[in-house]
Amino acid sequence: MFDRLKRMIAGSILSQYTIEGGVREYSVYTLSPARSKKTLRSVLVKKYTPEGIETEKRFDSLFRRRPLDVILPDLGCPSIVTTLETETCDIRRVEILDTAGGESFCDLARERRITPQILWKAASQIGQGLAYLHSVGLIHRGLTPEVLVAEPSGDWKILDLSFVMDEEHAKRGVTTRGITPYSAPEIIRRAPVDRRSDVFSLGAILYEVICGTPLFPNAGGFERLMRVMNSKPVEISERNAYVEHELDRVIMKAVAKTPNERYQDIAEMMNDLEKAPLPEKLGFHAPAFAA
Repeated sequence: MFDRLKRMIAGSILSQYTIEGGVREYSVYTLSPARSKKTLRSVLVKKYTPEGIETEKRFDSLFRRRPLDVILPDLGCPSIVTTLETETCDIRRVEILDTAGGESFCDLARERRITPQILWKAASQIGQGLAYLHSVGLIHRGLTPEVLVAEPSGDWKILDLSFVMDEEHAKRGVTTRGITPYSAPEIIRRAPVDRRSDVFSLGAILYEVICGTPLFPNAGGFERLMRVMNSKPVEISERNAYVEHELDRVIMKAVAKTPNERYQDIAEMMNDLEKAPLPEKLGFHAPAFAA
């Protein structure tokens, strides 16, 4: 048994890379900076935890027309990190990502290094990534500050697609996996999900940076999720005096409770966001950005 396991690992794509840094742990996977032994190319190695492997099996069977390890290499968008290769078996699920890593939106917000200009560039490029996913019939469903990464060039990309669903299959709802404080109310309710759920998540992230506080700052855990479903957040102009009406309207429409009240697609939201004046200053509340 032990010899068989060693042979399986030796034949893995992991044997082609040298890990060069510390491991960062996320909910269902880990990320490690690495370098190709053959080309010396810098990459990120994404390894799913046992729980993550089971989650992906469930999503593949219920919410995707094709398995994730087939979907990822076919994607081609500058605002989504490219997946170079994947490997899936009973004991291992690995993705090799074409990026040397970078600083996450979460990291920059925690250190208060996001300016209005950086925020608008991030919103624009992440919006382009979401629009691309929607154009090929996919819903991200798991957008959070920690999966948004700034490359050394300053360009922003979506790093993780672990909870992506086919739009048709997403209408089934029926799972609580991958729920975060940025999830739309219909995700928390296990109701049908569509591209307007991604509109809500991006709106919730922008709200938090602009205001310096999450949608519902005085609640945590289950209580916060209940408020996301049932309560209306304070308008951002009441939390940040530098916010003008046009921006207030865009963000509050994005985080509306019901999908029909929101922007019906991300392109419509980005068009209005580009017309809204930048606030002179952003509010920050570092503890809100917990990894």
